[in-house]
Amino acid sequence: MKTKNTILLVIAFAFICSAVKAGEYHDDDKTALRNFLIQNSYGEYQTNGQRLGLDDDDMAILNGIDWLTEESWVGKISGFTWNSKNPKRLTEINWDFRSLAGNLDLTGCASLDALSCFGNQLTSLDVSKNTALQKLDCAGNHLTSLDVSKNVALTRLHCAINQLTNLDVSKNIRLERLFCGHIQLANLDLLNNIKLEELDCTGNHLTNLDISNNTKLIYLECPDNQLKFSTLPLPKEQYLYYVYSPQDTIRGGTVAYSSGIDLSSEYSIDGNITNFAWYDVTGGAETSITLASNNGIFSLDASYSGKTLICKMTNETFPNFVDEPPYYSPLIYKVTITDDVSIDDDYENLFINLYPNPSNSILTISNIDNKIFKSISLFDMSGKLLAAYNNIDNSIYSIDISAYPNGTYMLDIDGEAVRFMKQ
Repeated sequence: MKTKNTILLVIAFAFICSAVKAGEYHDDDKTALRNFLIQNSYGEYQTNGQRLGLDDDDMAILNGIDWLTEESWVGKISGFTWNSKNPKRLTEINWDFRSLAGNLDLTGCASLDALSCFGNQLTSLDVSKNTALQKLDCAGNHLTSLDVSKNVALTRLHCAINQLTNLDVSKNIRLERLFCGHIQLANLDLLNNIKLEELDCTGNHLTNLDISNNTKLIYLECPDNQLKFSTLPLPKEQYLYYVYSPQDTIRGGTVAYSSGIDLSSEYSIDGNITNFAWYDVTGGAETSITLASNNGIFSLDASYSGKTLICKMTNETFPNFVDEPPYYSPLIYKVTITDDVSIDDDYENLFINLYPNPSNSILTISNIDNKIFKSISLFDMSGKLLAAYNNIDNSIYSIDISAYPNGTYMLDIDGEAVRFMKQ
């Protein structure tokens, strides 16, 4: 009998220890929460935990040694949903506009499928191991990076109004809604997001937007980028709502009057001819002017030297681009006109001869000292590389420029810049 009682006592003790150790909530979830709750919140000298309903006694537990086994603090935190497993796992967080701050690492919350932390002061967010995550709303924080490459179940991502400069959603093939406005993106690759239905990329630095693979798209907002008529997606009948205008002013920089202004890429869009309205804005006021045009290529004379011009473009393909401030605006191009500068004056010390200059077909480049050229690159005045010629090993070289429009171009000859004209 004594042996039997001893066995029963051992079993009972083991059961009690097991129950104490297991707890109601999973240790990984509690660890992730505790690490965030003890951080300072935004303003008023409170912690994130206090912002979410914890009192001084709760915070004392979190800063002590028994926080993992003493679970009274867990049930006091607002904005949570747990599942019914044993132990319970965190499945949903809703912490919008709570003045929370710091680094939120939820990688230990393996069952988390929805997170909303809109309008806080978070500086980092780690969801790189939350493969069950389907909805993520982290807009209105101070995030400088966001890795969602492992969140393959994601269907909704709202990360607008942050300080991101890069966003890779190529692995999020189930994505249906993407709101990524005002985060300083220069590129956005959506080729793999074939289920995408809603896209808002307002207020970035996009110069191109390819949505050719996004055949289910019905909602599109992309104003306040650097898109032109030639790089905007064509409107489709399937769109229930779309906004393209306004776009940032196209900066033409400075152009020599003899080079003219080339807007031929904007001339004809989907069979509709663009209307170009030119204005002199040198003194601040807009004065309408008329420039001679040949399919979007405009001629200037010396009288325009020193002036700043803008062109307001409208095209029936994009009906939003109308002069109705503050909500809509034509597509605007701005340029400052300068005097012609002779090639000889600029580059007489380079001992490089270009002939004929101007040229309309074959341009020959020679070195007066018969020094060997290694490489030559051809650029337009916007800095776009048009052609590269390598392994030349000669002091004379000819290039064919007949395919390029009239204007001013730049050659980089073994690191030296030389300008010429195509006429």
